Amino acid sequence: GLLGYLFLGDLGGEDYAANAGMLDIQLALQWVQDNIENFGGDPDNVMVWGESGGGAKTACVYTMPGAANLFHKASIESAAPLALATRNGATERARRTLAALGVGEADLGLLMDMPAEKLLEVQQGSDMPMGEAPWAETPAVPGFGAFVDGTILPQNPFAPGVAPFATD
Repeated sequence: GLLGYLFLGDLGGEDYAANAGMLDIQLALQWVQDNIENFGGDPDNVMVWGESGGGAKTACVYTMPGAANLFHKASIESAAPLALATRNGATERARRTLAALGVGEADLGLLMDMPAEKLLEVQQGSDMPMGEAPWAETPAVPGFGAFVDGTILPQNPFAPGVAPFATD
């Protein structure tokens, strides 16, 4: 949702990370690597699995260079995205969100003091449609979710060819 995927990087600079929700998942995988032996697990045999929205996140994880060494296999039960939203689409979603919140692009710092309830109200508001699937024929404004940003998620999970870091 908005709290993990509102992308302000192209509007406010590098202080506003792209795909923060996916970076949270990457940190969780790092925690597993650092701690799994304490629970009888094998850090050299970590599987990522997801169903529905978790399936979409699983597809994204094996497209993330930063997560490549943190797991060894992945399984998706459903909802794997064939194509993610684009960076431009995520920026357009951010512009619409800022307008709905009454925050100008020059005043992004105001978001830090805004109650989470207000942010979630805008996310769920009927005047803020979530948009079509990002792979639709017409240009779509995606909902809040992972997107191809060129760094954290350099390509679509099922783009032709395999990401060089994932060949093994």
